[in-house]
Amino acid sequence: MLFRSCRQLLNELYCTAFSVIESDASQLSGLISPPFEKNIEDEFEDIITLFEKICSETLERRSRYKSELISKIIAYIETEFKNESISLTSVAECFGLSETYLSHLFKDETGDNFSKYIERKRIKLACSLIGKMQIKDIAQEIGYANVMTFSRAFRRVNGCNPSDYAKSHSA
Repeated sequence: MLFRSCRQLLNELYCTAFSVIESDASQLSGLISPPFEKNIEDEFEDIITLFEKICSETLERRSRYKSELISKIIAYIETEFKNESISLTSVAECFGLSETYLSHLFKDETGDNFSKYIERKRIKLACSLIGKMQIKDIAQEIGYANVMTFSRAFRRVNGCNPSDYAKSHSA
């Protein structure tokens, strides 16, 4: 009775493994012998090895997915960061993600907070435009609705306001 229960459990574990791996049966090559050619202990060892491989493959796929997703998100931000309506919400909607997931993913993958990332990109561009355009035009160009918001962001990033920055970098 115990032997039959163990065999039944082994069959269920094999079936679960095959359904988890689905179409990628190449992952199983060399890990599974035809059923009943080994003793039960060896078969359980095979199952453990198989599930370790499945877990490892799953983690690798998840990591690859996250890296590819964050690359697409950053590419999107590169083209849209000057748009004043870009936000965590708008990017999350664009990629079909929740705001919370996007926020955590972005921080985990880049080490940067989403809004600070956008702010630094905008201010970096602003620094290159100071002296070539008026401050109010720069603010609009890089996605700020008004000069005061731009000036506060500029001060947060650079430690001085745009006018002082212009004076110190015009010489």
